Amino acid sequence: GTSDAADADGAADGAPATDRTLATLDLTMRDEKIVLPLAPALGLYLDRPYFEPYNNQLKDQPKATPEAERRQPLGWDEGVVFDEVEAFKRESIWGHIFATEARDHEFLQYVNTADLRPAEYTPIDQAEEDAKWVAIRAEKAAAEAAAEAA
Repeated sequence: GTSDAADADGAADGAPATDRTLATLDLTMRDEKIVLPLAPALGLYLDRPYFEPYNNQLKDQPKATPEAERRQPLGWDEGVVFDEVEAFKRESIWGHIFATEARDHEFLQYVNTADLRPAEYTPIDQAEEDAKWVAIRAEKAAAEAAAEAA
C-alpha cells in the first residue's frame, strides 16, 4: 500500500527500499521501455572521448593504401592536447557548472526532494507511444503543407 510515512529503510510506500530496488532492477532488464525520473542536465557532458575501439581497429588493418598509412591513432590522454583539454574543463565547463549550481541550486533541490516523491517505474506501451509520434508527425506535415499552400 501507499503511505506518506517512511519505513526504516527510508521507503515511503511501505515496501523496504531494498525490495523496491530489486523490483526496479528486474523491471529494467525486460524488453519493455520504462519511464524514469530525470535528474537535472547540469553537469552532464562527455568527460573524455573513448578512442580505443577505433585505435584497435586501426592496428588490425593492413597499411596497404596511402590513406591507411596516413591514419594515426586518436587520443587525448597525454601531451599538450591533454593539458589543454583539462585546463578547458576546469576553467570553462566546471566553472560554469559550479557557478550555475551556486546560483540556481537545481541539483541540490533535486537531491533534497527525490525521496519525497517516490517514483513509479512504469512500462511504456510501445504501440501507443509509436501511434502518438505518428500522429504528431502527421499534424506537423499537414501544418507545413498548409503553410506552403497559403
